[in-house]
Amino acid sequence: MVLGSVLLVLPAKSYAEMGWVEKPVFCGTQKEVIEITKKYREVPLFSFNGHAMGPTGKPVPVRVVVAFNDTTKTWTLVEFPVGKDGKPSADVGCIIGNGKGLTKLLDIKSAI
Repeated sequence: MVLGSVLLVLPAKSYAEMGWVEKPVFCGTQKEVIEITKKYREVPLFSFNGHAMGPTGKPVPVRVVVAFNDTTKTWTLVEFPVGKDGKPSADVGCIIGNGKGLTKLLDIKSAI
């Protein structure tokens, strides 16, 4: 009986294992996603060019934007697929995270 109780609380898979996982994200058109950030009066603070895992398992180019409200300290992390022309797709954008608070970890003038 005790063993059965212990097995109920242990996860079937360890989340400490390294590898690609899926998580729910909110996606819409580029315009819809930008409107959500505007609703919170967040403006683009940083933009990063990079890659994300595509549906076929191959990396696809993306632009990741941090939208930030300096008054409320809210932020939204948005990912846009990038077309061959180097511009974000108007077809889709995804909110991959959001929250409140910003901590500066390093002075930009400092060497890493």
